[in-house]
Amino acid sequence: MRKKYSALFLDRDGVVNQRLPDAYVADPASFKWMPGNPEAIVKLGHLFQRLLIVTNQQGVGKGRMSQQQLDDVHDFMLQGLAGMGGKVDGIYSCTDLKTQPGNCRKPSPEMGLKAKAAFPDIDFGRSLMVGDSLSDLQFAQNLGMPCAWLKGKNEEATAIKTAVQRGLPVAYEVESLQELYSILLEA
Repeated sequence: MRKKYSALFLDRDGVVNQRLPDAYVADPASFKWMPGNPEAIVKLGHLFQRLLIVTNQQGVGKGRMSQQQLDDVHDFMLQGLAGMGGKVDGIYSCTDLKTQPGNCRKPSPEMGLKAKAAFPDIDFGRSLMVGDSLSDLQFAQNLGMPCAWLKGKNEEATAIKTAVQRGLPVAYEVESLQELYSILLEA
């Protein structure tokens, strides 16, 4: 059966898992799924050929956590999804600081281009980026990819609304990954 869409790109903090106020998710014990997300991610995986995580993680660059700690968090997340029959094809993390020149952080398309190099079958035009920040949505725009804004409780909501009014293309505005799944299933 041919999948409906090419690749689903998910931001991590604030989309896959709960964002910690003024802290980094630096160990598996501090990783808390957004409500209903493991199930929604597994279901979304049935609609997409590839499922990828793209995440800015400057906590490593700041020395607030190690690369091993970040890897442990990702392993915990992957094991949780695998236990439900879900699969993530790749996790792309940028540990550069915001202030670092030429960094790979979103909105730079670098993590998306790395995913495309690893999986040449990715068609950005048939893919979707789900994010909760302006940089996530700009990342999608920089790759020519449709995006979904996971609104939730977002301190960037005003900036995102202004960017949308100025032409930033947002295909979907949703409150949860489950809502997105329902919309895509009917599309």
